[in-house]
Amino acid sequence: MENRFVLLPKAQEDLENIFSYIAIELVNPEAASNLIDKFETKFNELLLFPLSYPLIKSKLIFQIDLRKCIVQNYIIVYFYNEIEKLVEIIRVIYSKVDYLEDL
Repeated sequence: MENRFVLLPKAQEDLENIFSYIAIELVNPEAASNLIDKFETKFNELLLFPLSYPLIKSKLIFQIDLRKCIVQNYIIVYFYNEIEKLVEIIRVIYSKVDYLEDL
């Protein structure tokens, strides 16, 4: 069975907010579209190598093994369910904020 991924609702909202901010607030729809393409490329990479990125080390998070990877100025936080072969994208957070607080 091949790996698959799902964007959890908060991650979907994060991506929509990122796109809107860049396309509308910064008036740069081309950059917004290019960034979304980079996220999609990274999501596909995660399907092939879901365990290749580091675990998040935090005393706050101890019940599941969350991982993170970076796309430009954003951190993708995800969980890989090995039994279900499912990459769950939990959040996509701007890297300049304390992303652990936003989980």
